Amino acid sequence: MIKRVALGVAGCDADHKVREEGGNNRGSRIRQYLTSVDPPINSAAPWCAAAVQYWSDTAARILGVPNPLDTVRLEAYVQSYHDHLAPAGVVLPVVAEPGDLALFSFHGERWDHIGLLAQPVRNGTFWTVEGNTSDSDQRDGDVVAIKSRNLGSSYAVEFITW
Repeated sequence: MIKRVALGVAGCDADHKVREEGGNNRGSRIRQYLTSVDPPINSAAPWCAAAVQYWSDTAARILGVPNPLDTVRLEAYVQSYHDHLAPAGVVLPVVAEPGDLALFSFHGERWDHIGLLAQPVRNGTFWTVEGNTSDSDQRDGDVVAIKSRNLGSSYAVEFITW
């Protein structure tokens, strides 16, 4: 249930076009994301993982339950979600459900971008809600967006249930 509520919170941010203001990785909502992690990140920094933490924290508060992602909260690095939750949480694309984490590796060395799966994988295509992204295929951008992604693209994808 919590991952579905987190997805709803993320979708609202995308609908409201949450984006950077006043420079790269800056803005009032971005600051909320960055300070939701432990320890808080007070400088402009990539914020996709911090956004996921913020959305899951908000969902936990709404439901009055502990946030299962708090074990990762201490770091807020995308690679940490893989390290803390995999391999037990890794699911095949055909089994991944809305709200599951979608981790991306654009450079092949580590997991470097994250979002929430918005719609199950069908014919190799899936939809995500991502922070610090753009309208193109890149990972680094300035907005929370709902994006269409594809398996077998120039990046690796891993889905993790939580």
